[in-house]
Amino acid sequence: METTYAYLAGAIDSDGYITIYRSTPKPGRADGSINTYYGVKLGLSQVDTRIADLLHQTFGGYRGHHTPKNPAHLPWHIWSVTNQSVIPILQALLPHLRMKGEQARLCIELAERIKATKGGHPRSLQEMAERQRLWAAVTRLNRPRNRRVHHLEIDATPAHRQVLGHPAYVGESATA
Repeated sequence: METTYAYLAGAIDSDGYITIYRSTPKPGRADGSINTYYGVKLGLSQVDTRIADLLHQTFGGYRGHHTPKNPAHLPWHIWSVTNQSVIPILQALLPHLRMKGEQARLCIELAERIKATKGGHPRSLQEMAERQRLWAAVTRLNRPRNRRVHHLEIDATPAHRQVLGHPAYVGESATA
């Protein structure tokens, strides 16, 4: 099985993604509070079906495909898992990852933090700051090309202002 894990880790290193996403719903609560939600994603997309199929056979998860509108473009095959489901998969692949090992470690840390809190909601401002720190670190490691979509920014909602001195917020900017 280790040979399969090494092969799949190479595929994730080259054509996959290991990332943390965040979502901040629009304010709608009577008290005006806004909660930021974080989650972990692991996946791969390729035009060849074999690696996506092998990932699905080995680990389960979502298996799909996308057909582009432009007939000149090839369809691609997708495999992905999210949140706590990534923990055992990343632990199996981690010894073999060469390029995305740090992202895997940080995503495991976040997934374990989410798992430890009932319903995945942070219980303290310090926990919110830790999740922000992990998101910023993975975003920085992944060096996104589209900064309009994946820019680093400080969460400065009223609830977050109390922890702005926390290390997770030091040095963060929209140009990081």
